Amino acid sequence: MLGDRCGATDSGVRCGAVEVCASQDPTRPPNICPISSRQYKDAIEYVDDTGLKELHDETLGMRLATYNYKAQADDPNPKHLGFIIEDNPRSSPAVDWSHDRVDIYGYLSMVVATMQVQEKEIAELRRELEVARAQPITCGLSSAGESR
Repeated sequence: MLGDRCGATDSGVRCGAVEVCASQDPTRPPNICPISSRQYKDAIEYVDDTGLKELHDETLGMRLATYNYKAQADDPNPKHLGFIIEDNPRSSPAVDWSHDRVDIYGYLSMVVATMQVQEKEIAELRRELEVARAQPITCGLSSAGESR
């Protein structure tokens, strides 16, 4: 019935999720699902190098934990891997607006930012290695060929 709440998902796993019966399809706009099409977005600003580095640092700073859900979550999987929201800043893109769930789209986007920063670092290290390999090795000899 419209407005009814239930805790089980389609898979039967509860894990704390609450579903609400609604008259609209939650996979179609308007909703809070991660829709990536430009047609549904305003005020688009691309993340610059400074922002990428900040996301990189935040992602690397997240402590990962293994855990079991408490009995009320009715979760059949005994062990999970992830981060604990209270261990991370409330303003993190990886935390859902309700502050009790992970925003998987935001978290994955942070990981992509981390990969982009690291790829730039790897490319720079490769360039430096190529330059170093191209330079002749002098083994401590002066330009006249005498030992220093």
